[in-house]
Amino acid sequence: MAGIEELEHLMVMDDSGVSVHTDEAALNERLREWFETPMGTVADLPSWGHPLLMLKFEPPGVNLNIMAEMLITEKLPRDISSLQLRSVSVEFDEIDLLRVNIDYALGTLQESVTL
Repeated sequence: MAGIEELEHLMVMDDSGVSVHTDEAALNERLREWFETPMGTVADLPSWGHPLLMLKFEPPGVNLNIMAEMLITEKLPRDISSLQLRSVSVEFDEIDLLRVNIDYALGTLQESVTL
């Protein structure tokens, strides 16, 4: 049985009908979906999603930023195999709110993640 692949983030409907995009906008939506989904919350694919919840009660500081960056850098390319990751930077705006900057082959994404 083949794995289930979500294609909604690649589809757009306009006057000409439904078309599929594989550009920066489509990948940005896939990245946003990844950051909105904590690991273990998808019934059919529990390993998919961000692993950042394990950092929720860690003390703030530079080490926390580095741990978050390492977790994202290690997990994100496994979950979204089409992503060619260049860099990841993380800053905590609040104790449970972090701002993630992703630079990848097709563009950049800045996303806020609540723990």
